[in-house]
Amino acid sequence: MILDVLFSLVNAGPLHLGAERQRRLRELIPTFLEVGDDSVTASLLAGIAWTESDYIATAKNAESGACGIMQIHPVHFSDLGWGEGGCQNPFNNIAAGFLILRQHGLGREPIFRVLQGYGGFTSTSPTDYIDAVLNRATFLLPRFILVR
Repeated sequence: MILDVLFSLVNAGPLHLGAERQRRLRELIPTFLEVGDDSVTASLLAGIAWTESDYIATAKNAESGACGIMQIHPVHFSDLGWGEGGCQNPFNNIAAGFLILRQHGLGREPIFRVLQGYGGFTSTSPTDYIDAVLNRATFLLPRFILVR
């Protein structure tokens, strides 16, 4: 009950979760917090997930084959020894996303470079993607601070 009140207080502004997206996020917050090092990292993971899949575990990119909440390419699950099960397993998918962010320099490199690498941008501008992720992560941060 108190969590519902807190969520409603921080659901104002230009970004809105909507009831269904808020329900999906609420189910995933414990996983984002468990995987992320802190509230800021958890909100970054949640911002990526919102941008990549709208928090839908069964999401699949027909063109790239990326799948799950964090839109991870299946080859990463093989590299981690998790097999295909990582795609639709929320914990494995979010954990793989976190590991990929670390491989791209999370905590060591500028966040723009990290997100550019995560998004796989090589020839097109990643600006809109990066802006969307960071705006959403910033919008979500109070939820992670309140829950922690």
